[in-house]
Amino acid sequence: MNSNSNITINLTTIKILIIIYLILLSLIFIVSSDMLVPVVFASGGFGIVLWIIIFADIVNNKIYNKVFWIMSMFILSTLAIVVYPFIRERLISMGEKYPSRS
Repeated sequence: MNSNSNITINLTTIKILIIIYLILLSLIFIVSSDMLVPVVFASGGFGIVLWIIIFADIVNNKIYNKVFWIMSMFILSTLAIVVYPFIRERLISMGEKYPSRS
């Protein structure tokens, strides 16, 4: 029995998830203090799931400047989560055109 399972998430799904994540983050600033804790936990959990999805995508694809993107996921994670899906296709095409020297 083949136990290899590939989970593929297309770019549109990632962009929709990012929009939901940004809505949850904006609710933190809008919601009163009584409801703040559930919203913080929801956006934090959602952010962790997005981080894992995007990090796995960076590791599995041959993208241009992969080390930079992996480091940005740890240093500027919220910014990397929002920016990476929008330039993903360009990074993949540049990664195929300009292979790394390793």
